[in-house]
Amino acid sequence: MALEKYKDKNGTNFPHVRAWMVVKDEPKWAPIPNEVAMAKRQKTSETGSFSAGESDARCHINLNDDADYDEDEYNVREPERPPGRDKTKKERAKGKEKEKVDPNMVEFMEHLKMYNDVTAQKTKAKERGVEEKSRASEEKLREKVRLANEKIRISDEKIRLKEWEIMMMNVEDEPEPKRSMLKKLQHDIMKKHQII
Repeated sequence: MALEKYKDKNGTNFPHVRAWMVVKDEPKWAPIPNEVAMAKRQKTSETGSFSAGESDARCHINLNDDADYDEDEYNVREPERPPGRDKTKKERAKGKEKEKVDPNMVEFMEHLKMYNDVTAQKTKAKERGVEEKSRASEEKLREKVRLANEKIRISDEKIRLKEWEIMMMNVEDEPEPKRSMLKKLQHDIMKKHQII
């Protein structure tokens, strides 16, 4: 009947039937069993007494029942409804709702912390190893450069000694092709060292 009324009023079918099918059996949306007893009461101005609000709910009373009755048997209990969103948020904010911690989760978190600590230590050890290797390779490179410089210095020294020997030679006593060549070498050496 509600679907027909919606269609008459809006001209289309109700689009949320599937959603209604999901939530209709939830306790929050369950009908209240005794609506007359729980109806909003209003104070009448003439008598000062309370009267039930405008409710079309019907109360079924059996007049043949005895006055002696068991309250537990006839007492209507409202099904417990889950707390609403806002109330839940307020309770969380005040810290009233204490979260239940799963012991397995606590153990897992301890193991995770231990794993993270070990991983951090391994990473630091690797970084130290890389730094040491880098330092060692720098030392080796410096040593290679030093040795190369030493070899160059020794080679230069040998060349200077050879040049000194050529300069000290008496070229006049040498035969002609060798004499011209030695004179040319002596001339180049003197030019190199800016003697001439």
